[in-house]
Amino acid sequence: MRYFCLFLLSCLLLSCDQPGCDADQLHPRLQALQHDAVAFQAELRQMIQEADYEVGYYFTRRETKAGRDLLILNAYGADFCGELWVEVRAKDPQVDRLQNNVGRHGAGLRDFRWEEKDQQAVYVSLRGLID
Repeated sequence: MRYFCLFLLSCLLLSCDQPGCDADQLHPRLQALQHDAVAFQAELRQMIQEADYEVGYYFTRRETKAGRDLLILNAYGADFCGELWVEVRAKDPQVDRLQNNVGRHGAGLRDFRWEEKDQQAVYVSLRGLID
């Protein structure tokens, strides 16, 4: 019984663990760029906007950089993957649920929307989380 409980607990903790982007998943347009560089973020945003299919977004963490509240997400397309930084400028109950705790890491974002403002991705809306 003890082993079953340990197994079950392990499954629960790892169930939302969406892996990061491996080097072989990066599109050639992104491979030469540092993921924390402005050029990487601009190129990734352009690739997402050019995609003719729904891009998947998975929560990685939340950070404050230079006074900006950022969602750090893994964005998965059919032929690319990258770490997208999305600024949160307004209060929203859905996005407020995304905090740095084990229960949210890797959670999928249902109907996640952002728009480009001031050469940055800015949060618009989120319908829910897929745990």
